[in-house]
Amino acid sequence: MCKPVSKIIEVHHTVLPYGTIMEVGKRFGSFKDNQYFCIVINKRMKKVLMILSMLAMCLAADARVPDFPDFIDAQGLLYKMYRDDISGNELPGHEGEVKFWGIDDRYGDVTERFKAVKVFTVPATMKGDMVGGEGKDITMRVTAIDGHAFSGMPNLEEVIVSEGITYINPFALNSKTMKIIRIPSTVKKLYFSNFNFFQAAWEKVIIAKNHPTLCDIDGVVYNKEKTVLHVCPIRHRGKITIPATVTTIDDNAFEDVATIGTITLPNGVVAIGKDAFYKSSITSLTLPATLKKMGKNALNYCKELKTIRCKAATPPTVEEDHLWGLKLEELTVYIPKGSLKKYQKADWWKHITNFVEE
Repeated sequence: MCKPVSKIIEVHHTVLPYGTIMEVGKRFGSFKDNQYFCIVINKRMKKVLMILSMLAMCLAADARVPDFPDFIDAQGLLYKMYRDDISGNELPGHEGEVKFWGIDDRYGDVTERFKAVKVFTVPATMKGDMVGGEGKDITMRVTAIDGHAFSGMPNLEEVIVSEGITYINPFALNSKTMKIIRIPSTVKKLYFSNFNFFQAAWEKVIIAKNHPTLCDIDGVVYNKEKTVLHVCPIRHRGKITIPATVTTIDDNAFEDVATIGTITLPNGVVAIGKDAFYKSSITSLTLPATLKKMGKNALNYCKELKTIRCKAATPPTVEEDHLWGLKLEELTVYIPKGSLKKYQKADWWKHITNFVEE
């Protein structure tokens, strides 16, 4: 049977670009009058079609990505028009919008000037000239930050993202010097796991007061209602007091955080996400009676962890049955009186050797 042509076709759960289907259809004699095609796929053909699909995607990208102009402002900062990214990793831009690309490192004086910058504001608008073109004093809206935008600023400590910018590529966070980032209300989504993934120097993430979905308390990021703790910066300074409204500790929330010691989760917390404290410096953790479950790797490789005080009479369920990287001989787990047998039989908990009922 034949079906109408569309730009994206799904065949046997494999998404292939229109050009690929058309070419394959021609090869097998199934392409018809530029409006309809039909193609029969069996198991032997599937691998061949996948390879053809990948090749066609590359060719299609080259064919349909025009040579958009780049722009440079008076400071020597580069901005680029949005490219069509068929992998889906880049948000689409609109007419009159550019993304901040970074410094123009073709000129030594520009490079040297930005080496000393410690605080940098990504502007909401760009006024500059077209690179290699005739356009002069062009004004464009800046709505995104590219993945290597700050790579030419080796001493950068604070980034201020202006209102109007909607997207920050998570790879832009790849810096060992950045300590503070200020997020405007217009950035709707942050990739929280990437804040600590790059072993950066983050101390604070400051969220605009009028942000619709996020907020921060002393640089730790929560949802607006303060029911979910999203992320603690890897080098957060000072004591962390989690508000009583929190019910969930998000995936990766304290992963690799090197500056925490004692954490007390308030009564009301019911879930701890996967990798929540993975490889952190936590030494003492209090779990509330309301806790029901912990995700995979939530406490693994917490080598400094000496004390867990779990107030739940019924052991919280854990997504795995392995304790990796914990010094069990140094770990003491305090549990409610009368619950010892339950903990000794429960997955994950049963591997702990030193329980104390209290």
